[in-house]
Amino acid sequence: MGKKTKDKDNATDTKERKKAVEAVAKHLRFSLSVKEAQVKGKKIEYFSGSKAVDCLMSSKWTQKPKDLDSYTPYFTSRSTAVDFCTQLLRQRLFIRLRKIDVAPKSEPSPAPGEEGEGPRKRKTTDSPRAKKSEGNDSDVGKKRKKKFRLELHEQQSTFVDSPDEIYYWQYDPPSRTTYIIGSAIVVGAVTLTLQPLWPDSTRAGVWYASMGLFGVMGFLVLLIIARWFVFGLVQVFTAGKLHFWVMPNLDNEKCGFFESFHPLYSVEWKKEKSKKKKKQTGDDKDTQEVSDDNKNGETEIELENMKEASEDS
Repeated sequence: MGKKTKDKDNATDTKERKKAVEAVAKHLRFSLSVKEAQVKGKKIEYFSGSKAVDCLMSSKWTQKPKDLDSYTPYFTSRSTAVDFCTQLLRQRLFIRLRKIDVAPKSEPSPAPGEEGEGPRKRKTTDSPRAKKSEGNDSDVGKKRKKKFRLELHEQQSTFVDSPDEIYYWQYDPPSRTTYIIGSAIVVGAVTLTLQPLWPDSTRAGVWYASMGLFGVMGFLVLLIIARWFVFGLVQVFTAGKLHFWVMPNLDNEKCGFFESFHPLYSVEWKKEKSKKKKKQTGDDKDTQEVSDDNKNGETEIELENMKEASEDS
């Protein structure tokens, strides 16, 4: 009997410990800020080791529990938080990664023999506009983030409190929203199956609501067809120079429901750059032909003068 009671006590102790650890792990999972990346074609959410320790040190588990015999973890310092994160790491709730910096691709410089000219030198000017542009270029270079690649780390048994150490989550418990959505789906399915038991008032209300929903969907479909029809007419009458859209964000996936109806229209004139370039090249050819004619005329006058000088002699 004594062994059975001891086994029951140990089982209850392990269950309580698991519950306490799971509560802290859920808090860390949903309260810690993460970033998204891809490792071997798989989307992951990763975080740094220092941020995880900061999240634990700013939680309610830094205070002493009221029950001294309780199994809730208690973080007195960053080292105790690191020990707890090491425990989660060994349980494979998250996995340690290694960050490898990727060198940016350098653009090849043009060869000095190309197009009969050497590499163009950048003109240095002392004007304030040039200084401002140089300053803006330097700021942009500073703001550019370094690219890096993520790989699995060989050491998976120790947690390091450092902003350079990266870990990605494997622990993905269901959140409250998933429970709410799932319960709503179940309740909706049950109410639909009980449709014969509905009173006449609810049936009429559901029918009017469904007809209104179908009307809204039909209006949106007709609106999409009409905006393409208007766009095509404007393109035909303006020879493709004018782009006129009614509700340009209506089919934009990045916009929300209300943003897709704003603005009401957009107008954009298409600039003709190719014709201007052709005109410029044509003018250059005309000037070259005129200069060639002048040269030919000068040579003919020189030849006539030479003939007259020879006849006089």
